Amino acid sequence: MAEGSAARTGIGSATGSGIGLHTGTPVRVRLRRNAPGAGISFVRTDLPGSPAIPADLNHVVAGRRCTSLREPRSGATVKTVEHFLAAAFALAARDLVLEVDGPELPAGDGSARWWVELIRQAGLEGVDLPGAFLDADVIVTDDSSPGTFIAAYPAPVFSATYVFVPPYAGEAALLAEYVHQEGGASREYFVAELAPARTPAFVDEVASLQREGLGLGGTIDQVALLGREGPANRWRFPDEPARHKLVDLLGDLSLAGPLRARIVAVRTGHRHNLELARRLWPHLGARS
Repeated sequence: MAEGSAARTGIGSATGSGIGLHTGTPVRVRLRRNAPGAGISFVRTDLPGSPAIPADLNHVVAGRRCTSLREPRSGATVKTVEHFLAAAFALAARDLVLEVDGPELPAGDGSARWWVELIRQAGLEGVDLPGAFLDADVIVTDDSSPGTFIAAYPAPVFSATYVFVPPYAGEAALLAEYVHQEGGASREYFVAELAPARTPAFVDEVASLQREGLGLGGTIDQVALLGREGPANRWRFPDEPARHKLVDLLGDLSLAGPLRARIVAVRTGHRHNLELARRLWPHLGARS
């Protein structure tokens, strides 16, 4: 698959096209401003009435290997939104409309870099807002996957650590971190060090996933491929899988809004990330 294309169409908007990672569907997008305070929404321009799907926890639905949203009245859905949401989070781009003419966002090169470029081409970067303070520890575990957990702890600034544990015996865990800093340092760190990291994939599962209808639009160049003897293609970073999983985490947690907390995640996927986001809500206080 080609990485896709993007073109600036004027201040406040940009267009792009590509192929969905899982569906393999060609898709076009147009990014533009939303009304102040309206947040992020996806508009399915290919469906009757062009229904809008708000990007919030109330519209999250179960999805395999991606984060999906659904608007219940129209039944409209959009999937694989996490990379776009992570880029919007890191660039403080909040009030956005992403028009899309298919069921899945384009994959770009398998990373969040394509979305960073689209947001910047549209001139839609924002300014950081204070995050909500967390008033208690919030921890999510998974009895079906020993060693998997994600937790949020009260902290003066937002930070996140992701620990990627390969499924193959003898391979070392990989760690990636993000710490919010004022003045743009964390923004540029995300752009240079996290956004280019591609989706991790395992040699042993590629064929079975495609038989299940996943990864139909992907190629080996769009993933950080891992086998029993280590990297199975050229990685962009020595810890690329951990960096990408951290990007996924940032995108998923952005659905809870800006917050001040210390996040630690080990072996988690979208299901765990989103469960933490839901459990955070009762414990988020004032923003200052």
